[in-house]
Amino acid sequence: MREQMPDTTLRPCHLPGTRLEQRGGRVIVCDADGNVMLALNESAAALWELCDGSTTIDEMVMAICEVSSISAHQARDDVERTLTEFERAGLLLAIDV
Repeated sequence: MREQMPDTTLRPCHLPGTRLEQRGGRVIVCDADGNVMLALNESAAALWELCDGSTTIDEMVMAICEVSSISAHQARDDVERTLTEFERAGLLLAIDV
């Protein structure tokens, strides 16, 4: 069964000290010490940039729909799945509206 972020009005924020880096043609999330925490594809990297503490999950879905040809339903599934992966890796804080 797929897990979902419980509240689409939450504003995910990356963990302080984490950052995106390009290494060997790959986009990765590193901690403050430069340790690799997660490798990302292009879509996940774009979503990571939206995890700024001010963008809601609903707004993330709308942003994905604006730049792609996928349906809102598919965009929501993709956003929720990717945010769940970030959360499992310990990379997110959820900020209440």
